[in-house]
Amino acid sequence: MPELPEVEVLARHLRPHLIDRRIVAVSIRRDRLIADRSPRSFAARLRGRRIRTVGRRAKVLWLTLDDGSHWLVHQKMTGRLAWLPRRPSPEPSHTLALFHLDRGWVLFTDLRRFGRMWWLPPQDVDDHFARFGPEPLADGWTAATFRSALARRRSAIKQALLDPSLVAGIGNIYACESLHRARLDPALPANGLTSDQASRLHRTVRHVLRRAIELGATVQPSGDGSPPVTYHGGDSVPIGDEFLVYDREGEPCRRCGATIERLRQGQRSTYWCPHCQGRG
Repeated sequence: MPELPEVEVLARHLRPHLIDRRIVAVSIRRDRLIADRSPRSFAARLRGRRIRTVGRRAKVLWLTLDDGSHWLVHQKMTGRLAWLPRRPSPEPSHTLALFHLDRGWVLFTDLRRFGRMWWLPPQDVDDHFARFGPEPLADGWTAATFRSALARRRSAIKQALLDPSLVAGIGNIYACESLHRARLDPALPANGLTSDQASRLHRTVRHVLRRAIELGATVQPSGDGSPPVTYHGGDSVPIGDEFLVYDREGEPCRRCGATIERLRQGQRSTYWCPHCQGRG
């Protein structure tokens, strides 16, 4: 699933291609892609509008239109959004939506079909994002606010990091990496962290996310003809080479040499080093 860095990289890539472009036509190939209304109503709301801003909130791509309304895209597990200079021919497999602009095309493909889109009037956008906590890279997300939020959580710290109401956009990859770099057991109760541990984790989360954005994020091209969601150049993304634990079960820890293990927490895989992150 694209996490915060992947969506941020995507927004930065799309911005110069989409700003001030007019949406000429909208073709929705799967009704359930549109979460809040009929595909016909969604297309009518977008058609003829110009895109004014391209940004992100948590893992959601957020485009503002010239009438003040909003077009939101959540890629979920396998959704991919891309700008193309011309209409693709043939279309990639699993194409769910195609947007014709006055210059170029926007293509949305999704192998597992979990992705969703919304059109929201200006007055509804705050309610839509009300369930999200602070952005982890925002100035307002301080170590003090993080410590205060953790004090009210009894869940394991790994699961707390994945809760978007605590902090928005941290997914499984970056939760695993942040906890390893902060030398914290992923099973520790969130409200059991000391002040020093919470502050260290706060600093580490911000560093890991910024580094991922700098390197172009992690998602690889799918190999099914869909456009890649990363734009760092070439067919590979270098941050994967920097992972210390994620998806490295059975390999030696790059810090201490112990074997990386995997455990299940809340239906998600957690990768960790018991030696570096042990409770002792």
